[in-house]
Formats: sequence, structure tokens, C-alpha cells
Amino acid sequence: MVEEMGHQELTGDMPDWSAIRRDYEDGKGTIADLCDRHHIAEWQFRYRREREKWRLRKSRRVDVGGLIGRLLGVLDTQVAALEKTEMPEPIDKQAALLGTMAKTLEKLMELESAEQARKPQEKKEMSELRNKLAERIAKLRND
Repeated sequence: MVEEMGHQELTGDMPDWSAIRRDYEDGKGTIADLCDRHHIAEWQFRYRREREKWRLRKSRRVDVGGLIGRLLGVLDTQVAALEKTEMPEPIDKQAALLGTMAKTLEKLMELESAEQARKPQEKKEMSELRNKLAERIAKLRND
């Protein structure tokens, strides 16, 4: 077959396509590394991948916990600036922005809890943080 020509033609070895596919789908190295490790040409790899409709590589996981922490920091900074009334835009716009950011934070927290089981104490701490933030936003809207 066309895809088995190349290095295998010279050595008589047949590539282990199931191992190659597993390595590719699990994201073990770059495509060039995979081809070198399994002694195949990149065109052979691409041909086989397209012909057999291999699934895409596993995507990189986003650190939801880190993203939540960063968003909390931004929210805290925005609320503190609003409290000092140093914001150049009208307070209504800033309050609406904070509301949107709080909703985003809530969605991220839902994603995080769906990804992994959290300890009850950690959930309580996050709920307390969310409640404090909601109270500060409500206070700013009333002022």
C-alpha cells in the first residue's frame, strides 16, 4: 500500500498503526516526534489519519481554579475602584460590568465543580466569597 512505503520498504518492518494512533490521540509528542519514533514519513501519518478519520488530539486543559482566582482578583480590584469612585465611566456601566463578571465567575465555578468533586469546606469558602461579592455589588448599586 502507498502509506507503508518509505522506511518500512527498506527494513521490512511494518508500522504499528494502532500504537501510532494511540500516541497521536493521547498527545504524546509532536507529529514529527511521532513519525521519528515510529519510523514513518509525515505524509504516511497524515494519509492514515485522514483515511481512518482519527479523532483530534486531546486538547489542553484549562486551569479553571487559576482562572477563577484571577477573575476574583479582577473583580476585587474593580469593586475597590468603584468604592473609591476612581472609575472614569459612569457607575451604572461599571455595575453592569461587575454583574456580568460575577455571572461569568459563577459559570466558571459551576464548571470547576462539574470537573472535580470539591471538599465541603472549599465549597463553603467559595460560597462565602460569592456572597460577599454580591453584597458589595448590591451596596454599590444602592449608593
